[in-house]
Amino acid sequence: MVTGSPSFQDIVSALVEVGDFEGAIVTADMSELNPKDYKFITDLMGKENIHEMNYIPDYYQMRARCKVVIQTGDYGVHAQAILIAGYPSADIPMNWLQNGIKNN
Repeated sequence: MVTGSPSFQDIVSALVEVGDFEGAIVTADMSELNPKDYKFITDLMGKENIHEMNYIPDYYQMRARCKVVIQTGDYGVHAQAILIAGYPSADIPMNWLQNGIKNN
């Protein structure tokens, strides 16, 4: 692995191109601290499909529930997202996902 490669954008764009993702969860700090990647993911998935949550402890707790974690060579600040994979059906309600972290 080379520092910075593959990038956050390389991995997310490849996954979204071949997968069935209905949204993404990012940290509430991403838009301010990493505007380049924030714009990328909102442009890719649509602003209405981007959900923000506090980095600590909520994002950490949600990240611990992920089924797959892909580590990139990217070292950008808040260059991370939890992709929400779904089925070709109604969107998964975010309050259902978030309530799960509070009950663990």
